[in-house]
Amino acid sequence: MSGLAASSTDALPGDALYGVKLGVESWRLGMADGATERGAVHLGFASTRLAELQELEGLVARDNSRAEHDADVAADPCTDNLRRALLGLLRETTAGKEQLVGEYRRSGSQEPIKVLTGFSDAHRGDWARVRARLPARLEDVADAVTVVFDSIERATTTLRDPSAPTTGPSPARHPRSAEPGGTPDARTHRVAEI
Repeated sequence: MSGLAASSTDALPGDALYGVKLGVESWRLGMADGATERGAVHLGFASTRLAELQELEGLVARDNSRAEHDADVAADPCTDNLRRALLGLLRETTAGKEQLVGEYRRSGSQEPIKVLTGFSDAHRGDWARVRARLPARLEDVADAVTVVFDSIERATTTLRDPSAPTTGPSPARHPRSAEPGGTPDARTHRVAEI
């Protein structure tokens, strides 16, 4: 089994071993200890989905180039695999953000916000480059991923900067008194729940 798991590391959506790769990820998530670690694991999987998207885009570009010169090659054969990777990116990014913002609200610790900030800083530019090359038919899911990246940016800016204006008390200090939508970060949290 360990050999099969190792072989699946580079699998892409559409490959025979991709299900094994996702199974290994599910096991890793189950082993995570605490909300901050679970959030970090989700964001690690989101990084993997982004890398998969970059590889798949390369395959699509090559196939489309061949299709221009060969009438027997169908253009854009990887759209379903791109959509699968995009949906995975959306799911993992949203889950990671929810875990980390939830832990910040529960504990008041800045560690979850540092994890979110690190993810955003490392991958926001990568996402913008990938987004620009995606086929138009994937725009709906791509837009949803952009919304999550935007909400992470707003949440981390608000929650890590004590001078940022808020309309209510810190949800970390007063979790029961903050009404949904009462602070900018609460509205941001709802946006990510698409």
